[in-house]
Amino acid sequence: MELGIGLSLAAVLVFLAIFFGLRQRHTLAQLRHDTQLSITDRRYFVKQVRRRLTCSFLMIVFAALLVGQFFMEDINDLRPPQGQELTEEAKDSLRLITWYWIVMLCVLLAILILAIFDFRATGRYGLRRVRELEHDRRAVLEMEAAKLRHRRQELN
Repeated sequence: MELGIGLSLAAVLVFLAIFFGLRQRHTLAQLRHDTQLSITDRRYFVKQVRRRLTCSFLMIVFAALLVGQFFMEDINDLRPPQGQELTEEAKDSLRLITWYWIVMLCVLLAILILAIFDFRATGRYGLRRVRELEHDRRAVLEMEAAKLRHRRQELN
């Protein structure tokens, strides 16, 4: 049961990583051909693609670590009989398991941190674009108001 759920989760992670990785490669290809984007927009999209491709790679690494964990020695099998010390082999196995989980959790943390950075960058970019649109809208309204004032002065 555990193995089935773990393998299913790993398969979903790999599928999502490949799907989003391909989408980011498509975005990068579009950026190469789009000459109308401003430098700021282009820089934002390039950084976004880098973050998301890195996250996709880390998702594949995490999925591989998740699958690999199922083939490691069970920690309960390392327990010595009552009153005996751990053997050196058991201590080495415990160290390996501990470091394996530390690396696995660090990869997961890196994925989460990249996702947070991407979320914040997208929010800042969206807010900046809204402000630019608002500024452009105000400029158009001011031009229209100036034209109307000029027409009124001509009529008077």
